[in-house]
Amino acid sequence: MNQKISNMVHFIDAETDRTIAQLRKVAEQTATVSYDQILNTDTSKVVAKVQEMRLAEEHKRQVEISRLISKARLSVQDAQYKKYKDLRATCVKKLEEFTKNTAEYTRTMQTILSEAVECCNLTHASIQLLPRDSGALIAISDQIPCKIVLDKQVLPDTAIGGFILRSEDGRVCIDCTLSERLEQGLKCMEPTIFKALFPASVGLWED
Repeated sequence: MNQKISNMVHFIDAETDRTIAQLRKVAEQTATVSYDQILNTDTSKVVAKVQEMRLAEEHKRQVEISRLISKARLSVQDAQYKKYKDLRATCVKKLEEFTKNTAEYTRTMQTILSEAVECCNLTHASIQLLPRDSGALIAISDQIPCKIVLDKQVLPDTAIGGFILRSEDGRVCIDCTLSERLEQGLKCMEPTIFKALFPASVGLWED
């Protein structure tokens, strides 16, 4: 009888140990799975965050680069524009000096006035001049194959010299002021001027 009880106790103990071992194994497996899930989830979050920060930093860097390039472009353009203005101012000064040479200036006026009349086949016209140039017109009028009358409206001082010629019917208007000729000349010579003023190639306009 005692032996049976003893055997039963051993059986119960063995079953208990086996059950505990199974439960421990299941618990360890569950814990391992949960840990892996947590680890993988956290790693994914970290990777995603790092990528997000990297993209944000790259965007910030690109914005800063664009800002610096734009600033450099504006600085270069300002410097170029200043040089161009200085060149134009020098040209204006030279033209003003040229108009003070009465003989040479009068010959030039006669040449361009004759060309304008011939080009448009004018026989009657009015002319706008600077007040100081009315004497030059009188000196050359008999050598121009066109009847020209002096317009009461005078040119502004910014014209530098030259004239504006209008046909009698008003359908033809020729601007031969020195200021206009200067602007047209500078425009035509822009490639040469910019090459001379800015020989170094600035790569800020290249993508």
